[in-house]
Amino acid sequence: MAGFFFSADPRNFFQSSGMVGGGSFVQQNPFGMVSPAQYGMVSSTPYGMVNPSAYGMVSSSPYGMVNPTAYGMVNSSPYVGLVAQPQRQQLVPRKPKVSPSVQKDTYALDDCKKYLDNLSQKISDSEKRIAESRNVIVDSVKVFADLKEERNKEVSKKEKDNEKHEKLLRKLRGLKIDKDSSRKCTICMDREKNAVILPCGHTTCMECATEVYLESNQRCPICRADIEDINPLYFD
Repeated sequence: MAGFFFSADPRNFFQSSGMVGGGSFVQQNPFGMVSPAQYGMVSSTPYGMVNPSAYGMVSSSPYGMVNPTAYGMVNSSPYVGLVAQPQRQQLVPRKPKVSPSVQKDTYALDDCKKYLDNLSQKISDSEKRIAESRNVIVDSVKVFADLKEERNKEVSKKEKDNEKHEKLLRKLRGLKIDKDSSRKCTICMDREKNAVILPCGHTTCMECATEVYLESNQRCPICRADIEDINPLYFD
């Protein structure tokens, strides 16, 4: 292989091959390979290091950032999917800044919501108490109606009992009147009966019985039966 020699110094290799100092690799290389020095692929440094900027590995920006296309980090191929793309990092959206007025209104709305919730709970509790009170009132009205009905029954029964008592009293009074009148002598209607005529048992006062006995041929003035005897009569 003409034009090539091996040396411990890498600079001798690149110089002999025409890859350093702007020489033509086509002229020195018998294989007709393109000289990398023609395209700036070989650095002009004294050690003959390969220039990474020739491959786009180093950005030309003043900050010297690494070109991601050189390492396959960005797919520059027209054939989709030839170069594996890295997994994209999920971005967390930042919360927008809230102005103090909006934050104040938000706190006010939260307080209003809490107040409305509390008021709604109080209304619900009040409705429950009202329902319970209504049930108590309904039960009380029912109990009062039952008591009133019982009272009316008692009053009606008492009135009936009083009426019975009045009838009984009138009857007793009538019996007393009849008793008083029955004690009167049926002949004179003045004196009480105090004599009984035998054997018929009719009663008169002793004066009328004696007078009738003497004047009526010894016959009872009531039944005209023969008088056998006249005995005195006593009432308790």
